[in-house]
Amino acid sequence: MKYHTQLLTLDLDTTGPARWRLSRVGTVKEEGIGRDKEIRSLEERLLGDVGKWEERVKELDEALRCCC
Repeated sequence: MKYHTQLLTLDLDTTGPARWRLSRVGTVKEEGIGRDKEIRSLEERLLGDVGKWEERVKELDEALRCCC
């Protein structure tokens, strides 16, 4: 449900034809708040990993210099 704004509900009653209903999940405001919170969380995780990535790039550069 985290990344969805619509909910599909199926009614598979065996006595008649299948029916379905599409309804909105949450409000526009809730969706915006959830999206903004998710973006902040991802940004924090990415920024926290930058140092690890830079260190790994240095390791790979050194390994490639030794082999070539």
